Amino acid sequence: MEIVNYTDCLECRDRSINTDYPNQCLFHCDIQPIHKLNTDNFLYFENIADQKKELKLLTLHTSSSCSNPYVERNMYQ
Repeated sequence: MEIVNYTDCLECRDRSINTDYPNQCLFHCDIQPIHKLNTDNFLYFENIADQKKELKLLTLHTSSSCSNPYVERNMYQ
């Protein structure tokens, strides 16, 4: 817990949405943008924003479903 006092930004996730640590400015969500998003997904995003007042960024989980990805400079393209 001591590291919380020395960080500028913490990442929160779906399973820890109810935590109240300070500086939770990043939220990583397991919802994947390769699937069609629906109204419930957007309501969930709104719920996250309502709970995390210091939030600056919401990221979504991007997974790869290809068998032979093209990689350039160590990054998927």
